[in-house]
Amino acid sequence: DECCSDNHDFMSKLFADKEIDVIVYQSESTKLFELLVATKGERKLISVIHTDPALNIKNITDTWDKWRMEEGFLKFTISYPYWWLRKMYQYYTRYKFTREKLQKWYYNSDAVVLLSEGFIPVYQKLAKLTDTRKLHAISNPINYPEKISAIEEKNHTILFVGRLTYQKRLDRLLRV
Repeated sequence: DECCSDNHDFMSKLFADKEIDVIVYQSESTKLFELLVATKGERKLISVIHTDPALNIKNITDTWDKWRMEEGFLKFTISYPYWWLRKMYQYYTRYKFTREKLQKWYYNSDAVVLLSEGFIPVYQKLAKLTDTRKLHAISNPINYPEKISAIEEKNHTILFVGRLTYQKRLDRLLRV
């Protein structure tokens, strides 16, 4: 394919011209990863997963779930076998896709960086790895002092934009 060939040539030239030694990959794009692996040469490739490796499997919901919940008990009872088979198929396909993606990242990267030490066993189990030497964890580095005097002295409105999860440490913002 000409497009792929052009991309391959462009990346190879870019890496050589800019004297790139290390490539840090943080994306969900399988095509981009395959392009990087094909063009990296002797360069180190570090893959970064900035979320739970099992997130794709944990979030199996669709409009069928909403419809099923809004219907009456009789319709739910009749449609339950279909719903169950659909869920099992979704789980299986997502699990298989996630396992293959994690294995591809592990075996084609020089290192895989995860967001938490707790994600290492999750990654290992999903990818069915026996060796975890390439798996490393680097947590979010943002830490704030307990009190920020400049903010305490002023009356401001604070806007938080982000997921409402423990990792975002909204508790610290609320204390401020």
